[in-house]
Amino acid sequence: MISKYESILQESLPSDILQLLKLVYDKTHRVKKIQEMIDKFVTPSHHEYKKCCFLLSKYEQTGTLEYLLKLYTLETPFYRQLKDNNIFPLLSAVLADAPQLKTRHYKGLVYRGVLMTKQDVNNYRWALRTNESLILTTTFSSTSLNRDIAESFTSAEAPSDKIKVLMVCDFPTICEKAINLNAIADHQLSCISEYENEAEVLILPWTSFRVKTIEVDEQFTTILLENVCVESYSLYNATKSVLDIVY
Repeated sequence: MISKYESILQESLPSDILQLLKLVYDKTHRVKKIQEMIDKFVTPSHHEYKKCCFLLSKYEQTGTLEYLLKLYTLETPFYRQLKDNNIFPLLSAVLADAPQLKTRHYKGLVYRGVLMTKQDVNNYRWALRTNESLILTTTFSSTSLNRDIAESFTSAEAPSDKIKVLMVCDFPTICEKAINLNAIADHQLSCISEYENEAEVLILPWTSFRVKTIEVDEQFTTILLENVCVESYSLYNATKSVLDIVY
C-alpha cells in the first residue's frame, strides 16, 4: 500500500515519519531491519542470538507482537541499541498491530531506577518550575511494578559524577503507550517478559509526562512524573493519524 501513497507522503511528511510508515506497511522490510539489528548488535557469538532469531521468525510467521516484546526483554545488546532511528523497526510493529496490545494497556504507578548527571536532574527541576512544560520519552523504557526491583538497578556504587534517581511514573488513566508485560489473570494473559520477577511495564517512545515533585533523601533523588495524554506533534501520533487517513 505504501507505493500508492508514497509520492503524496514524500511531499507532505518529514523523512523520519515516512521511514516509519514504510516499516509499518511493509512487514517483510520490518523483519529484515530487525534481523539486521540482531546480526549487528547481538552477533552470532552471543548465547541468546539463536533465541533472538527464533522469536523474530515466530513473529514473521504469526504476526504476534508478543514474540517481539519477549525479544526486547532478553538480556542482549538489542534493547540497548533501541535509540534514535533504531527504534523504528520495533515501534512500527507496535503501530501496525496496536489492537493486539489493548488488554495490556496500563493504569497505575510504575518505577524506574537510573543514574543521572547533575545536569540531567537540573533539567527535571527546570521542567518542574516551568508551567505547562512536558517531558517526552524518546526510547523504549523498561519500568517495574515493584519499587524494590527498580531501586535494585541502581544498587551498585554510583560514579562520582552520577546521582541515583528513582523515577515514579503515574498513569492516572489507561494509557496505550504503557504496555504491561506481566501475566494478567483477568484477560488470561501469560507473562511476556523473559524475566517474570522484574514485573515489567514497557513505556513506548513519545510518551508525555509532567514533573509533579522532586524529593531528595540519603539514597535517592525521587522524581514523580504524571502521564499527560496529549495530541501534540510526535512521530507516534503523526504516524497514527496518517494510518487513520489511509485506511
